[in-house]
Amino acid sequence: MTSPRIMALARVGALSIVDQNNVEKTRRVFEESVLSLVELPTLDSGSKDSGYVKMQFAVGRARENSGTAGATPDSNSAKSKAWSTSNFRVTIDGLATSRISKLEPITINHDPKGNLEYSNLVFTVADMDIDSWKQWAAQTIDGKVVE
Repeated sequence: MTSPRIMALARVGALSIVDQNNVEKTRRVFEESVLSLVELPTLDSGSKDSGYVKMQFAVGRARENSGTAGATPDSNSAKSKAWSTSNFRVTIDGLATSRISKLEPITINHDPKGNLEYSNLVFTVADMDIDSWKQWAAQTIDGKVVE
């Protein structure tokens, strides 16, 4: 069984396919590339799901090389564990954020014209913290409290 792993996040990078022993089998090198999409999953304090980050590239050129048939550089390090979508923190100066229990997916998209597009930041706030958010909204959004 093989799994993809991104080796570099730059205009020039590589995607290595490694086996279960972390031995590189093939490598796809890409050049003149742009990171065009980043997606984070729903983060939920009650979830037991493993987390992931989806990345998409607009690739100018790509070539495939045979693998090095050796272990990848970080294969000597301890086995890494998947991160959990329940393990997150939101910090916004002046607002009560310690009890935010859920954060909806976040998407950052780089369109072909070079514009960055962001998804709305949507999260669940505890009832006991809502007063600081109402005060912020009253001061920030046209002086009106959003219900």
